[in-house]
Amino acid sequence: MSAIAPELAPRLAAVASQIPAGSRVADVGTDHGLLPLWLAASGRAAYCLATEKNPALLTRVRRAEAGTPWAKRLAYRAGDGLAAIRPEDRIDTVVLAGLGGRTIVRLLDVAGAPGPLVRRLVLQPRSEPATVRRWLSAHGWRLVSERLFVAPRRFHLTIAAELGDDADVYRDALLDRDDLFAAGPLLVRAAAPELALFLGSEKDRFDAILARPGSGSGKARARSELARTLRLIEAISPRVG
Repeated sequence: MSAIAPELAPRLAAVASQIPAGSRVADVGTDHGLLPLWLAASGRAAYCLATEKNPALLTRVRRAEAGTPWAKRLAYRAGDGLAAIRPEDRIDTVVLAGLGGRTIVRLLDVAGAPGPLVRRLVLQPRSEPATVRRWLSAHGWRLVSERLFVAPRRFHLTIAAELGDDADVYRDALLDRDDLFAAGPLLVRAAAPELALFLGSEKDRFDAILARPGSGSGKARARSELARTLRLIEAISPRVG
């Protein structure tokens, strides 16, 4: 319990930076609950619902002390994914951070989700970002921000999306939609140096898989992904400089 919000680590600070001022936020799968504390204490969020899958997990979430002026902006609830959100919460921004790409898509791909009032999704997939971008595009969500944070031995991608047509987002003279799903169209357009580092790391990972003895579907997939990665590196290298 704390009367003040903790300082956010860079990974969560990247998420917080994508929350519009005055939003009504649902942090789905809040884990330690630090993001909702910061959003409420800073005034960035007018209301923040922190959820966990079951009551046992919810008991581990950090909370503001009773009587803290901004504690009234916080609510806590157990529930499976976006099902924990109620109409009276009037949520307009949904956060799904620190989950695998397939899990994020599964949670979003539920009838009626993410909700009629939601106008922004802030997502931080730990894996398979192409799966997340492909789902967003197929369901009418337009990428408005992509930020890649480099930490020791890990890359953290934060995506913000809003409802809207995205045909122009996925246009590139050298790369097709599948390439851009993999690399991130806004990262490519911005010539983000972090993207070059990420692709180099991916190349090393696929090289290591292919260097192992044996064969199988895993190696076939690694070979295909390596070819795509090399194509992406060649296409973006002149842009990054």
